[in-house]
Amino acid sequence: MSSNTIDARPDIDLGETIPLWSGEPVRITKGSPATLTKMIPNFDRRPFSMSSIGSSPAEQPKGASSLGENDLYDLIVRLPLNEQEAEIPVGAVSKHYKLVQHRDLFELACEAIKAASIDLEHLEATLELSVFGSKMAITFTLPKEFDFEPGDGQNLNLQFHCVNSVDGRSRLRIMLGWFRFVCGNGLVVGTALLGQRFIHNEYLDLPDLGHVLTDGLKSAEQEKASFTKWMGTPIEESRLVKWSDGPLRDEWGPFAAARVHLICRTGCDGRFARQGEKAPPHRKGMIPMAHVPGAPLRAENAYHVAQALSWIARSKRDIQDQLDGMIAIPKLMDLLLK
Repeated sequence: MSSNTIDARPDIDLGETIPLWSGEPVRITKGSPATLTKMIPNFDRRPFSMSSIGSSPAEQPKGASSLGENDLYDLIVRLPLNEQEAEIPVGAVSKHYKLVQHRDLFELACEAIKAASIDLEHLEATLELSVFGSKMAITFTLPKEFDFEPGDGQNLNLQFHCVNSVDGRSRLRIMLGWFRFVCGNGLVVGTALLGQRFIHNEYLDLPDLGHVLTDGLKSAEQEKASFTKWMGTPIEESRLVKWSDGPLRDEWGPFAAARVHLICRTGCDGRFARQGEKAPPHRKGMIPMAHVPGAPLRAENAYHVAQALSWIARSKRDIQDQLDGMIAIPKLMDLLLK
């Protein structure tokens, strides 16, 4: 399987289409797991001092630790993938920070997939790496036998996600969720995608990803019934308005709430007609723009509303904002359906 890469360099302005992760440009590569594993860097932990770059702790000269060393933090250094690369510092972390190598997480995920009797060699995977490699997301799209069609004619693909950072900026996350391939119209997020979150401290032990995947697959089966139920749950205007002007605005802000309401009522995304307008989200003046792929002209049920939420979450340029938005969707749907 060939790979397809969107490359981002920090010294070139490549416009608004290049994704970011906590402000850093991101490289996105699609291909087989065997291809992607060669692109994942390793990292080393060094004393946070003036002498740490370019040599491992064992290679540092005697007495180097006294050269301006910070005894509260360590330096995380990306190691070269080839002879043309140099070591690059990517972050400073607490002495209590547990460094989890991207490659270790990737290999555990591959082992979990194989343990679930899924053919790893024929899976397509997507690797997202921040420009210096400090943040990684790996997504495995499971085979078509795991697909589900909830009743709208559009298949959902089940995906296994692992997210990690070595710079303390993102938590380790293990997730399973549904993706709707209608022009990339976002993840349909159910309880399975909440997955597990882990804090990088001295108590962190990598979980048994085999159990995580097995439990996630069971939850995914249960979510099929939830999505079918959402398809049969009409959302009247009064409920949509109360939710848009209340919980949704409180969680995502008035602009996102107004966009979701507009999508639910027109099938189109949009922007404010008047900046600073003092009005609740459902009454704000909006200029309709492009039609949202796969969205009906008017949301008729809870499933359609979930799609609008997914579109807004995935439209964010920063991957961390996308993750935070997707993780908030189950809570927002619970509030809508109360």
